[in-house]
Amino acid sequence: MHLTGISRGRIGAASALALVLTLPGCGCDDCNVTAQLTRTDLLALARADSAAPAPSGTVVSIKNNQTRIVRIAHPDSAQTLFLEFTFPAGTIVQSSGRLVCDTCTVVVSIQPTNGVYGFRVGPSDIVFRSSVTPTVTVSYARYANFAVRDSSVLYPTDEAFDQALRLWYQATDPSAYPGAPPTEVWLVSRNSAHIGAGMVAGAIDGPGLHLLAARK
Repeated sequence: MHLTGISRGRIGAASALALVLTLPGCGCDDCNVTAQLTRTDLLALARADSAAPAPSGTVVSIKNNQTRIVRIAHPDSAQTLFLEFTFPAGTIVQSSGRLVCDTCTVVVSIQPTNGVYGFRVGPSDIVFRSSVTPTVTVSYARYANFAVRDSSVLYPTDEAFDQALRLWYQATDPSAYPGAPPTEVWLVSRNSAHIGAGMVAGAIDGPGLHLLAARK
């Protein structure tokens, strides 16, 4: 990886740790509440890995002046899609605390989370350009396990749980602070939305852990 410039610290880091949510069932304009959610406040969509081998992680080289599409599939006979990332040209601003030039190449890791529809993007010090962040599509139509919805009274059917699913991210990654983890806060990823049956897309504003989940 070739880097240029002097270290300028992390830029573009998210500062907001509050999420305005509309509570299920509210039909008025003043039903919004501000909440700082932890992992226990979320129901992550489980994967039926017993029906197919779990998808493997990958490490890819991203050349900063080229758009790169990265697909991660289940290792079944159909190579069923699990994740599809798009890294736009110019998306990487910093890595290892230093500026990344337009023609530089940066190594990025993507590691699926065991048993659920989630993933971790690394390295932990990478910074994406806010105007052209990467995006991801999570595909879950074939191997989703909706049984976790029974842990909440909000979702009477699989369809109700499905429609509530959004891409969430851990606003501060505790693994970056060994020995003194900060408060864990989860936020809905920017532009997270269903784009088709069994498909949710969203922006990746930073590295760390992301989950396809609904509020408990």
